[in-house]
Formats: sequence, C-alpha cells, structure tokens
Amino acid sequence: MASQSLFGQNNKLYSQQNWKRNLRSAQEGNHVQAENSLDQERQVDRLRGTFANLRNSVLVLGDGNLSFSLALGYLFPKKNILATVLESRKQFIEKFIIAGQANLEQLKNFCPNVQVMFEIDASNINKRRLLEKCPFYTDIVMNFPHHGGKTNLKKSKELLREIFRSVSQCLMLEESTRFHVTLAKGQSGVNPAYIRKGIYFLDNEIRNTTRTAGD
Repeated sequence: MASQSLFGQNNKLYSQQNWKRNLRSAQEGNHVQAENSLDQERQVDRLRGTFANLRNSVLVLGDGNLSFSLALGYLFPKKNILATVLESRKQFIEKFIIAGQANLEQLKNFCPNVQVMFEIDASNINKRRLLEKCPFYTDIVMNFPHHGGKTNLKKSKELLREIFRSVSQCLMLEESTRFHVTLAKGQSGVNPAYIRKGIYFLDNEIRNTTRTAGD
C-alpha cells in the first residue's frame, strides 16, 4: 500500500515536472516565433521603405530563385513587374528544387502583376524579348550581380561594366528610367565601414565603371 502511494506521488511529481517542462518549451517556442515574426515584419518594412519610390513599370534582372520579385509583387500589387532569371525554366527548377517551384506557384496564384521570363542575361540583354513585354521600363532593379565562384573585385567590376553597357544600350530608352543596383560586400571597392556609419557615396571606381560602360 505504501509502495503504491509512493508510486502515485512520484507519478504525480513526474507529471508536474513534465507539464512545467512542456510549458517552458512552449513559452520558449512562442518567444522564438514572436522574434521571427518581428524580424520578418522588420524585413518587410525595410523592403517597402527601400523600394517605395519604384514607379509603375519595374524590370527585375537576375532574380535568383524569384523570392525578391515575389516580395515586390506582394508589397506593391499595383506595380507591373517583369522578373527575369538567367537559367532556362528547366535549369531553374533543377537548381532551386523547392524554393524555385514554390515561388513560381505563389507568383502564379497570388501575384498577377508579376510576369516571369527565363534565359535573360543581364550582361547581354535580348532587347527584342524584353521590349515585347513592355516598351518602356520606369525602373530596373538588380541585386548582387555575381560572376560565380569566389568574390573577385576585378571580375565583379568587369561584370558590372558589361551589365551597365547592356542596360544602357537596350533599356535606358528614356532619361527618366532609373537603374537600381545592390552590391554585396567586396563587389564595389567601397569600404563597408562608411556604409554602416550612414555615409553613402558612389566611389570613383564605380563612377569609372559606369562611365566606360557608356562609351
């Protein structure tokens, strides 16, 4: 009888400890979810603020797995967006097995303002194909153009020069068209410490790159 009572007490104690452990895990899980949700909201607000000045006809060059264009489509449903990737559709699906297919499905189902075009090389733009979709782009966006492999400043600038030349010759049909380029650390030669301090400028190397591209 005593052993049964002791067993019952131990069982009750175990249940209490287990309940407290589960509660603590749930609280920690909720805390992590809340932090993740807050982080996502901050990222969305940052993206919305950064691209709030985009006008009505936007071309996105080299959009990896299309996640950027998907975000733009959600945030700005009234803007017409053409998203392009370097790969063919088959190569795209093979390269981005899960995310690529998922993003394509979401674009199709929820972002009618976004069209997708494959096999577009930003450094050698097929003018006819792009202008068939839209005769004039108000804004052209490209994030982190990369030559492949390890970051190399010389190769990055050579690629940028090719992209600037291709875009200026094929797509900058009006003076009001704007080209927005985001560069990763090590791609421009700009000291990232200046950027962290809020000092924004276009360094001489990038100026020279854009100048020679226009020759």
